[in-house]
Amino acid sequence: MVQLTITNARTPGTDLVSTFIVQDGRIAERRDVEAGTATPPVPEAEHHIDAGGRLVAPPFVDAHFHLDSVLTRIPNRSGTLREGIDNWGVYKSTRLSVEDVYDRANRYCERAFAQGIQAIRSHVDVTEPQHRGVEALVALREAWRDRIDIQLVAFPQDGLYGSPGTLDLVDRALDAGVDVVGGIPHNERTTELGWRSLEHLVRVAADRGLLVDVHCDESDDPSSRHVEVLTELTRATGMQGRVTASHITSTAMVDPYYLHRKLIPLMVAADMTVIANPLINVHLGGHFHHPAPRAREKCRLCHELRGGMQHASIYSQQHHLGSRHQGAGLFAVGRVSSPHAYSLPPPPRRP
Repeated sequence: MVQLTITNARTPGTDLVSTFIVQDGRIAERRDVEAGTATPPVPEAEHHIDAGGRLVAPPFVDAHFHLDSVLTRIPNRSGTLREGIDNWGVYKSTRLSVEDVYDRANRYCERAFAQGIQAIRSHVDVTEPQHRGVEALVALREAWRDRIDIQLVAFPQDGLYGSPGTLDLVDRALDAGVDVVGGIPHNERTTELGWRSLEHLVRVAADRGLLVDVHCDESDDPSSRHVEVLTELTRATGMQGRVTASHITSTAMVDPYYLHRKLIPLMVAADMTVIANPLINVHLGGHFHHPAPRAREKCRLCHELRGGMQHASIYSQQHHLGSRHQGAGLFAVGRVSSPHAYSLPPPPRRP
């Protein structure tokens, strides 16, 4: 007896009617027939779903999220990343508890699952010594294991060298079961400390056999170029294909020659994944008087990479746009719907 059969299903891009046979949690067989044709016999199953002509599609993946701060709803009056980080710092020191994190994150997962999200990569702040967020989210990951794949990133929000003992806090979080090594080099006190943090974190990941996902160059500063260092460390440690650079909004401000002739080739050679988070960064970035239009700031690298991984980070303490609904990005269209949003410069001609 098979585990599950689904009949009378529609799938994206076709008018055929599909039957799915599921065994051991995986689709073992798919049978398609023309609409109006009798459904072929299906084997006896423990469970059966008649989809009634409804759509059957792969689940959504939220590739960049912060479950420990979800639903905190602290007003960000300036609309800036700096105020969002400061607000989170106050919340951590005055209101955070294991029960608080678990309750908010659990409520979010209920809503996300109802909207078709079945995989979440969540960064968790490891700079608070009690590791209340880590404890709560490791437990939550286990509670939701049969419905949502939750992957946790050890994220030193205040910087790896922001305060004594943070290196040990990262190691403790990884020992407690956090899955991925994270970082935030542009939030270190100096550029050199940012480079040192990347070198340490990439080597920790390589030694432990873990993935890397770094908040990298989430800034309006064109001199913030930590992603260049991250590509070289990826190559030097043999971590190609295992490293993600999230945000990298400073690439909108850099010289086009540097972007096209140096940075993008380095990222491609390192087989680096990019998660651009356009929804949150359209709101948080571009508050300073740089030449690049605000809308273009968040779109440029996505345009250049054409198919680079991108996903909106939603419903956090740092901005007020959107909800868990994956259509929420449509509400950001008005923020980038200007001639500047589409006047992206072409790649420079080769000499």
